[in-house]
Amino acid sequence: MIEQIAYIGIAVRDVNEAKKTFIQTLNSEVIREGASEIDHVKNAFITIGRDRIELMEPYAPESPVARFIERRGEGVQYIGLEVSDIDSILEELKRKGVRLASEEPVEYPNRSRWVFIHPKAMHGVLFALIENPK
Repeated sequence: MIEQIAYIGIAVRDVNEAKKTFIQTLNSEVIREGASEIDHVKNAFITIGRDRIELMEPYAPESPVARFIERRGEGVQYIGLEVSDIDSILEELKRKGVRLASEEPVEYPNRSRWVFIHPKAMHGVLFALIENPK
């Protein structure tokens, strides 16, 4: 079941400059910083009111975020949806014939599991289904 929007991922060329912009302009707060070896990005999670955004700066050319910036420039790269049972949602999407970016969930070091719905299946928007560890 889809619970809520988890966060929106924004591709940026410089995560430190983006943090400054969001903090100064929208009174955002940084809640977590790090890097993803899977996606080859440095990231910062920030708040905007009660919502969260992930700022992502690629550090390798094979990063999906680097390819996104190369094609489209900086901007919203994905919308993350928090889900309670990724396996059953994935099964349902496959039954419906929904085009996926990956057939199986990718597990991140924090034990969250992600599956991406291909943007061509969702009117140009990349959605990430995210199951966080319980």
